[in-house]
Amino acid sequence: MVFPQRKDRDLAKYWRNCVLGARRGGIGHPDYLEIRYEDLILRTEETLRLIYNFPDLDYDEVMHRAHLPTVTTVIPAARNS
Repeated sequence: MVFPQRKDRDLAKYWRNCVLGARRGGIGHPDYLEIRYEDLILRTEETLRLIYNFPDLDYDEVMHRAHLPTVTTVIPAARNS
């Protein structure tokens, strides 16, 4: 969503209202989990484990590295001579 010609203060108030609205609608419901961005950045593995355990999924350590690029090795097929 784009907010042309909005002041930072207006955007901050909008964001705060969105977060508070989500909290009002979610707190107390068994399917509501709130995660702070700071926790995801500073305590990544602990926070990812919390997120995965919430719907009773197993945590895989590879999730801690999901943001890293992957390397693919291509092995040419053998020629039939």
